[in-house]
Amino acid sequence: MPRVLQIVNRLNIGGVIYQPAYLTKYLQPEFETFLAVGTKKDSEASFDYFLKETGIEPLVISEMSREIRPQNDWKSYGAMKRLIREIKPDIVHTHAAKAGAIGRAAAASCGVPAILHTFHGHYFHSYFSPLKTRFFLEIERQLAKKTSAIITVSHQNHEEITGNYLKNFAEKTHLVEYGFELEKFSTDQDLKNERFRAKWNIPMDCLTVVIVGRVVPIKNHGLFLRAFKQFADRFGKPTRAIIVGDGDERPAMETLCQDLGLKYGQDGSSCDVIFTSWQKEIDEVLAGTDILCLTSLNEGAPVSLIEAQAASCPIVATRAGGVPNVVEEGKTALLAPSNDVDKVSSQIHRLASDSALRAQMGAAGFEYVMDRFSVNRMVREMREIYLSLLERSVV
Repeated sequence: MPRVLQIVNRLNIGGVIYQPAYLTKYLQPEFETFLAVGTKKDSEASFDYFLKETGIEPLVISEMSREIRPQNDWKSYGAMKRLIREIKPDIVHTHAAKAGAIGRAAAASCGVPAILHTFHGHYFHSYFSPLKTRFFLEIERQLAKKTSAIITVSHQNHEEITGNYLKNFAEKTHLVEYGFELEKFSTDQDLKNERFRAKWNIPMDCLTVVIVGRVVPIKNHGLFLRAFKQFADRFGKPTRAIIVGDGDERPAMETLCQDLGLKYGQDGSSCDVIFTSWQKEIDEVLAGTDILCLTSLNEGAPVSLIEAQAASCPIVATRAGGVPNVVEEGKTALLAPSNDVDKVSSQIHRLASDSALRAQMGAAGFEYVMDRFSVNRMVREMREIYLSLLERSVV
């Protein structure tokens, strides 16, 4: 049977791991599958529990990390080549920037018949200086020559890659939207809501505005806090902002809370803003969420929005990257321009003030995502691409 090796940067909590993990699980037994992962920073929460739940034992490449360190990267390249020679995969499928660069270079050096790379978003704007961005883009263009197929995860992501950044490789680029096991987000929601609110001492009649994700600059939590402050001052009813996740920007966000006059901590009975750090049971978090927010500067296909809709949560988000491709604007989500505090605040207020609208948008979100973002659909589409590449490689 064909052998497939998935390679991903690191096993941190985030949206990137889902596609390689689900492909590793659900392509069996037609394919013999393996998943290789690099190492995460100590400050990042581990997603190893998700792989355990999925029944996957990853192969760890200890030399590979997210940071650019030439000596370590060279060691990682050597370790990757040794792994590929040992497994002898027919397909190598890489995910995210570092794994994509080292994995594709190693696979090409070892003569792997089919090499794929998934862009889970991209870093061609809003991450680095213009000079660094041009440098990384040129690297990606050289790597694309070694790549049998390029995978994008949202329509916006696909249009930017094929229409601008890698337009010379449009013929080998395929759109495969994310797929998930979404059923758990719609079960036992009343019980999960009670459990979540009890855990953080949030009264049942208190409106919750939640943001889920890494607390890093690209996610723009500062916009979330400023918009929440403006909304809460106007709303005049009990409400809490809840930041689920962690990252390097958390101390800065705590300082911003102080500057804005927002009390913060982990006790919802006395805080305006609750920092929960990472939570494993996101279905429980979303059951306790009245409005889910996303304020990013750039996104691929944000998982938090897909999961929120599966949990019937209405959304307020910035119109960034692939966001408009995973929601229905005006039906499942209210969108605003990036960095527009007034608009984000007014959209939150509109939903907070209208419980019927929240219920209507939540129900529409559930219907929208359950088929479109199913794991079975994603695996079926990737299987067809894999088989096509394998047929082409033996011609």
